[in-house]
Amino acid sequence: MHFNKMIIAGLLVCCSLTAVACGKNRENTSVVTSEYNAANVKDYEEDGVKYREETGAKQTIIYPLMEHDCADMEQAAVCSINGKQSETDVRDKDTSYIIISSFKWPVLYNDDDVEKIVYKTYNARVRLGIEDDLSNEYQNKKKLKMDKADITAGEQEQLKMILCLELKSTNDSWYMNKQSPESERQAKNEVLNSVLVEAEISYKDGTSHTDYYKLETIENGNSVNIFKLSE
Repeated sequence: MHFNKMIIAGLLVCCSLTAVACGKNRENTSVVTSEYNAANVKDYEEDGVKYREETGAKQTIIYPLMEHDCADMEQAAVCSINGKQSETDVRDKDTSYIIISSFKWPVLYNDDDVEKIVYKTYNARVRLGIEDDLSNEYQNKKKLKMDKADITAGEQEQLKMILCLELKSTNDSWYMNKQSPESERQAKNEVLNSVLVEAEISYKDGTSHTDYYKLETIENGNSVNIFKLSE
């Protein structure tokens, strides 16, 4: 009996040490699911940066979180969100499917003195990038981290906003066991209306500054307003 107690005590100590080691850079704060999103959502902090990890049956998406207060905002651009889309089929026993869609991001900086722009996205399953192959770059990956886009001023024309969704499958054979087009549109709108975009602009003279943008979908469902935030 005494020997068994020693084993149990040892296991408890090991578990405690493991928990402390894991908690050093990673702390879970919530687990939730949304109406359309098929993923479990878990927030954590690592090296002082807050992240959200959304894990579905097919894919895990990780993106950073940021709160940004602003006194006002002004419209910077309006752009169409009709672009490329790639999605998986729903097969037997599939509980979800993946949609990867992209649309052209507008050129926001026309100054000849701009050398490069680093775009980062927060609070949503979205990133900015110049990739064209949505299937191989996004749809077929098991784990994706929404990384920054480090581009030159001349690459702005190639920049796209890319949405990575994993939605619940249905029993509706009319839509091939997927969500209705209206539900898919609402899911995309939820993501677009949540994203915060950071743009760090570097100039040829060595100076730099940072701008922040929010998106707001327009009722017609085909366009989005882009607002520049002011302090």
